[in-house]
Amino acid sequence: MMDKMFNASFVEFVRNEKNCDFTGRHLAGLVKEYKLEQVVHGIKWLVEGWSTECTARLLKHVFEDWLPELAAFVIAKVGASWSTRPKMGLVVGFMMVGESVGVVALFIRSLTLGWDIDRITELISCLGNCSWRVFIRVCVNSRVGES
Repeated sequence: MMDKMFNASFVEFVRNEKNCDFTGRHLAGLVKEYKLEQVVHGIKWLVEGWSTECTARLLKHVFEDWLPELAAFVIAKVGASWSTRPKMGLVVGFMMVGESVGVVALFIRSLTLGWDIDRITELISCLGNCSWRVFIRVCVNSRVGES
């Protein structure tokens, strides 16, 4: 109906990465009504072929008010096929701008569950400016409790 009213294609508008900020802000409220696997599938479809920058901007909007562990879980699934460097590193770096070290630590801990040490090291080397002493303490303490 909207396509006819406005002589436009809703799908083309939503999938156009130039609209990533608008789409991300509107998706933020909608994704909470769906199961995580549906959110993963929908976001994968949406950002397929997008630049890293626009993907990161959309994800930042969508997951802005989520718990870091849950956002990281979804992003790990969305980005499962992404290279760690540069795409995953840049997306994570953008999403973590302005976040506390504790939030960054929780996010990365959840994002990297099941990763081998080389991939984790590669991601961390992409991120640079974090207080890694605090990050390592949070990750080690929380993973010790999982054993």
